[in-house]
Order: sequence, then C-alpha cells, then structure tokens
Amino acid sequence: MVDYYPLLARAIARSPDGGEQVRQSIFDCARAALTTQLRNIEPAVPDALIVQEQANLENAIRRAEAQFAYALDGEDGLVSFDQIRWFEPAVRSDDADAREASAG
Repeated sequence: MVDYYPLLARAIARSPDGGEQVRQSIFDCARAALTTQLRNIEPAVPDALIVQEQANLENAIRRAEAQFAYALDGEDGLVSFDQIRWFEPAVRSDDADAREASAG
C-alpha cells in the first residue's frame, strides 16, 4: 500500500500559498494521475485494487486537507500559510524494519 500523504504534503508545501484552489488542483491532478497510471499497467490491474488505491488516495487527501487548511484566527479570520505546523507522518513499523535490515 502506498502512502500518498507525503507526496501531497510536499506538493502543497512547495506551492506559493497553499490556498484552497491550489490544494484542490493538486488533489485533482493526483486523482487523475493515479487512475491513469493504474489503468495503463500491463497486465491489467484488478478493479478492486484500483478502487482500494483510490480510497487510499482519498484518505491521504482528507488528511492533507485537514493539515493544510487555514485555521481560524486573527483579524481576517485566518493564520498565514507559514504559521501552520507541519507534521511528518509516523513511520510504519515495516518501513523501520526494512531500514534496520538494510543498515545491519
């Protein structure tokens, strides 16, 4: 299973302002790219796997949107983009095991 959150977070963080339109554009591009890539794999990927990966992407999109959406605060009701706290996703245990195996 691919963790799409780091890819989305990186794209949003590198955008000029991370505003809602920018985020939605990034999410739409990610959706289209994922579907195109999975549909073009030979031999064909089962539809169930495509649906599962699309659901994984949607979960990552919800997570990114929650992370990067502007929080209410201040006179104009918003905090600036650079005031948002950045969180790295937790390392999955299988990733840590793989790193330990390659290091040792």
